[in-house]
Amino acid sequence: MHQVVGYAKKGFGLLESGKEVIGGVKGDIVILAPAKKSPHQIEKIVTSSPLRIEKICPHAPYCGGCSWQEMQYEAQLQEKEARLKLLFPGEEIAPITPSPQQSGFRGKMEFTFSKDRKGHFYLGLILAGTRGWVENVTACQVMPAWGNTILDRVRLWWEASGLDAYYGPKDRGHLRTLTLRSGKRGSKMVILTVSGNPLYSLERAHIESFTKEVFLDEKTSVYLVIQQTIPKQPTQFYEMHLKGPEYLEEELLGQTFFISPLAFFQPNPLVAEKLFLKVKELLAVTGKEKILDLYCGMGTIGALLAPHVRQVVGVELNARSIVDAKAHVERLGLDNVSLWQGDVQEFLEKKLPFFQPDIVIVDPPRSGLTPKTLTLLPLLQAKKIVYVSCNPTTQAKDLEILTQTYQIEGIYPFDAFPHTPHIENIILLTRTTTV
Repeated sequence: MHQVVGYAKKGFGLLESGKEVIGGVKGDIVILAPAKKSPHQIEKIVTSSPLRIEKICPHAPYCGGCSWQEMQYEAQLQEKEARLKLLFPGEEIAPITPSPQQSGFRGKMEFTFSKDRKGHFYLGLILAGTRGWVENVTACQVMPAWGNTILDRVRLWWEASGLDAYYGPKDRGHLRTLTLRSGKRGSKMVILTVSGNPLYSLERAHIESFTKEVFLDEKTSVYLVIQQTIPKQPTQFYEMHLKGPEYLEEELLGQTFFISPLAFFQPNPLVAEKLFLKVKELLAVTGKEKILDLYCGMGTIGALLAPHVRQVVGVELNARSIVDAKAHVERLGLDNVSLWQGDVQEFLEKKLPFFQPDIVIVDPPRSGLTPKTLTLLPLLQAKKIVYVSCNPTTQAKDLEILTQTYQIEGIYPFDAFPHTPHIENIILLTRTTTV
């Protein structure tokens, strides 16, 4: 027998021996299923932890999505706060803001097509602890209910279609992923991503039958995305609008955003609203500020701040996100917003002598800021930096550099990803020295 004494980085239970176990809750006494290496599976729970609850999804925790679904929600929040205290020792951290919903909250889910050697069909998420095995998901509880209806319909369509799941190492097969996006007011988007290998092009009949199966109502947008991978060249994506509205509609703080299939948007809109309000509160803008919004995505934060500041300049690498952002700014008539499509580091290298903002907002990918960007940011001499991150580990590493010229004024975590170890975190920095 073994006792679960904590949690590993990816959310697996951690045993006193150092082994990792899928679905273990701190305080459990368990018997492990035979396995050659971690993470292990639980064969039997001898004594349940007082923190353990009944899961709401038949696939958790093995689906690779909700590793903490059998842990009390309050305990999840406490564990996340404990992780932040280890990353930022000695700093005062605000209590984590919980998600208003712990089910049906995700605005985007991506499912993978897979087929084994025996011809069995799988459509779902990558199994926890594996390198590509897919759990056949039929009842995901963290997305709206309509998504499970689509999953069932697409699985039946696929089985009757004669199409193969895509296999990356050999660049063969047809179907790669199924992406479902949701808006709070009933807007839906269904995206079928297929191989860009011409040998596996879909026939018109396949596309028409797929569209018929997934079109639920007049608010359903249907897209085909062709993903082309050529060795030593950037991956290319080609969108084909099949039916319904061209965009997904989402509302945040009174503004309606129109989202393209490949554009980034916050996956938990209910938490995103709270996060953006906190950013606005921390900045305490007076109407005179110039803001540089780096990794701006669709320009959401900048658009919400624009009516209250002098100028906003947004920079984003994702071309589709910038297209959506520009259209949004034009619809609102925000003539004080400028948007640039390109790499943040290259933008800073070219524009540094010509633009000195009062405030910089950074919301980088999980990998954090590049070393060069970290050296360039202080040269802007902004009075404040707001660092928004979905990976506090890389955020903490970046702050080792930034705190040479800035000091931490506050740390504000948000639970945008219930049932997982992931945390959305805001850190407010103020300048202490002049470069």
